[in-house]
Amino acid sequence: MIASTEVYRTPLLSPVGLYPFAPPIPNVAHSLAKKGFNPEEAHLLNTLSDKNRKEQYLSKNLETTINHVFEDSAVSFTNYYQLKNNEVVSYPDGTVLNVDSDERGGLNKFGIESAVAGALDNPNRVVLLYSPPGPVVFDNNPRNKFREIKPYTDGQLYVMFSDGEKVNNVAISVSLSGESWISQLMPSIYKQALSRLTDIERVSYFIQNPLLTDMSIDDFLNQQWTHDNRVIYKNKDNRQYTLSETLGLIRQSIAGLLPKSSIVADIMQGINFDTFTEHDIDRIYGALAQQYMRVKGLDTLTLGGSCGGDVVKLDIFSNGLDNLSTDFRMITQGKNLPGFIKPEDEKEKITFELKPGHSCQKCGADGGKNKLGDCDICTGCQAKYDSGEFK
Repeated sequence: MIASTEVYRTPLLSPVGLYPFAPPIPNVAHSLAKKGFNPEEAHLLNTLSDKNRKEQYLSKNLETTINHVFEDSAVSFTNYYQLKNNEVVSYPDGTVLNVDSDERGGLNKFGIESAVAGALDNPNRVVLLYSPPGPVVFDNNPRNKFREIKPYTDGQLYVMFSDGEKVNNVAISVSLSGESWISQLMPSIYKQALSRLTDIERVSYFIQNPLLTDMSIDDFLNQQWTHDNRVIYKNKDNRQYTLSETLGLIRQSIAGLLPKSSIVADIMQGINFDTFTEHDIDRIYGALAQQYMRVKGLDTLTLGGSCGGDVVKLDIFSNGLDNLSTDFRMITQGKNLPGFIKPEDEKEKITFELKPGHSCQKCGADGGKNKLGDCDICTGCQAKYDSGEFK
């Protein structure tokens, strides 16, 4: 039984309105959805005051890229946060957390700040925050940089606790099959969210309402669950992570025992940390992908950051960022990320035969009899996703 306090502040709903036509802006969303790369990363690195802080930040990003984009693991490395001037900042480098106001109306920022503050105010008590599947954009603003991103089809659970100095956070990817665990972890919030009339209201409730539990992190990890062999996440390679394995990986992440690649150290040695351009970031993450493929003996690499996993050769790049950030949320969708709506998609929906032995992840339709739309769901469910209906 998980005793809890559910809401730190009264949740607010983002207004959904019409905006006048505005000239197009550079589409950061395309880079995030198709490559996991934010061109603005160079500017953030240039704001860091010294070489050590830049090295710490970039090294963490490279490790995250391998873990989540290349290998599509269910569990992130542990990231650390503090509050500074009422803003969430990474520890120890002090960079302000990037939570984009265009993603889900900026309401993620409200929930994350509440969760981090709650953890800091209650050391050693676990705080949970769930970012569910569903719409990415909550408005009709033509200038919204994420306007062409289809809805998320995976959730992300954030497990936080304070050690008295900083908040430890681990992000867990959750497929539809894993939502039964979410309903057990936070039953009241889950029930309240699902009672909302629209998907935007449902998502808004989840992302603004962290759960302060009465458990320590050890209590959380040692909790006895029925059906601990249930699948929490299925990644781009169809690798299934059970609940018991996921809890074990969370324990390893917190202890700093998740395996890290020696590739990152090799890449870091060749970097000039004076000033970064967007082209520099391209080259750094391109080199990371190339070296990873050589070490693994791969001719192609399927990324975790796009629908079906983009299959790339030697010219892809990607950056991981903090595991509470908008960019991280965009790139950790495994094979289920609905991806970027290309112009040709507007003209004609291309469907493929769903492979025998596979089934629609939403309704369970038999793969031998149904067509596949996008992201391993049948065309009927795809139409509902495209229209914003999640019934």
